[in-house]
Amino acid sequence: MTAASSTEPVSERFFGYFNLVDVELLHHFTLYTAAGMSEEAGSKLWNEDFVKLGFDHPYILHGMLATAALHIFALDHSRIELMDVASAHYTVSLRLAEPVMADVTQSDSIPLSVYSTTASIYTIGHVALSRFHPKYRSDDILGSMLSCMRLARESTTMIEPHLEFLRTSWAKDAISQEDQLAESSIPLDKHRPQMRLLQDIVIRVVGSEEQQQACIKNIDYCFKCLTDLEQKAGGLRSRELARRALLVTDPYFLEMLEQRMPVALCILAHLAAIAHLSSDAWWLAGLPQSLFIHIEASLNETWTEVLAFPRSIIQHGI
Repeated sequence: MTAASSTEPVSERFFGYFNLVDVELLHHFTLYTAAGMSEEAGSKLWNEDFVKLGFDHPYILHGMLATAALHIFALDHSRIELMDVASAHYTVSLRLAEPVMADVTQSDSIPLSVYSTTASIYTIGHVALSRFHPKYRSDDILGSMLSCMRLARESTTMIEPHLEFLRTSWAKDAISQEDQLAESSIPLDKHRPQMRLLQDIVIRVVGSEEQQQACIKNIDYCFKCLTDLEQKAGGLRSRELARRALLVTDPYFLEMLEQRMPVALCILAHLAAIAHLSSDAWWLAGLPQSLFIHIEASLNETWTEVLAFPRSIIQHGI
């Protein structure tokens, strides 16, 4: 290993070599972080196969080390230096991934899909845990989440042309976990009044047909997720639903959120409530509650009744 100068920027010191802290991070990822990323007991996709893939594609490995650093910090807030370590590894992972992202081939799709999942957990986790670190703390939680959503949108767009290949590849078990979530769930009768209320508001206040469809799609997904969680609660499924709920990728809906349109914020509050139901995900760290509080504070009293439903889930569960 090469000694690094203390005067180098932290991201430069993490480029192209690894040190003893990184060995700790890789150990933690394979034993602990990876266990929360695989639905099947005994699966070796995340703690063995994808780690090996990272040796051939270092941007994956740096992403894993960044996520492991966050995970350790989530468990022990006294390890405050690990937020800098996580940020440095993530910065390097992005730099290494950029040339691949510029021209994605079929052979790139598996490593990029693995990296996309790892990066999405890292970005959500970084927003969630930043409030415990004075250097990274931000009052604009919605702005931070929008950055996560934009990154997820870019990743989805790059991988989308290769989905058919991914569904039949050796990594298909990990891909299908994400691809088939909530597809067959039908919203329960007890939730239909709230679902119709949101749909009616969208039709009444949203003028653009594309934005209407984007809102309706996210409302539908939200209540399908709610049904799915009530019927098949726990485990990776709830954590994956939480990740998907917080990372809205529809470009029209993203545009509405960037404009802080109240109806879009209200729908996002419902999605935050869905994410809240996955309380065992270390990378959430209270983020859904914080996001809901931020949204509720930004909306006027005309939205109070509509927000009662997600508020009840945040406060009492389902």
